[in-house]
Amino acid sequence: MTEYESKPTTGVWWDINTCPVPEGYDPRHVRPSIEAALFKLMGPHPVVIYCIGNLKYISRSLLEEISSSGIRFKHTPFDSVPVRTRVEPKADNKNAAV
Repeated sequence: MTEYESKPTTGVWWDINTCPVPEGYDPRHVRPSIEAALFKLMGPHPVVIYCIGNLKYISRSLLEEISSSGIRFKHTPFDSVPVRTRVEPKADNKNAAV
């Protein structure tokens, strides 16, 4: 096992419904951009990125471009409720399990 492989994997959950790919931005550059930002903060380490949200509202071509960079998908049909409200601990219970 290499030193890189022995480091903990960083997981990124990207809510594509509330944080879409900006107009005119190449979706294939999302993963490299996230990895570059994490590299500046933490150095080299494994990264897994999940694109989550109600994917039925996202065009097939956009999903294919995102997928080509190695980003994984998780369909979460929460309608208009931001995914972060489903995964963040409640303010009144800071020790709540997520």
